[in-house]
Amino acid sequence: MISAKEAYDIATPKLDEYREFLDKKIREAANKGETSVIVRESPYDMWLYIETELDDRDAKRCIKELRDLGYTVSHFYKEGSQFVDVGLFIDWGKNK
Repeated sequence: MISAKEAYDIATPKLDEYREFLDKKIREAANKGETSVIVRESPYDMWLYIETELDDRDAKRCIKELRDLGYTVSHFYKEGSQFVDVGLFIDWGKNK
């Protein structure tokens, strides 16, 4: 029989990794006095491109947890003259 940890790892293979990464990004921005952060690293940058089509269960759990904790989470998209800037926008500002 598998252990509880093994079962957790099967059920949520990326959840802890995602949580730790996003927590670090939020803390870094907050420590600089910022009230939002744009996460441009993959796979986070495309999580909310088409939110209804996101099939990563752990990503969905992280997004839900962030929103439940009071963050505004949305897709950041900005077209430039040659490039498109995309990311996961996380905001914790008072005037959201």
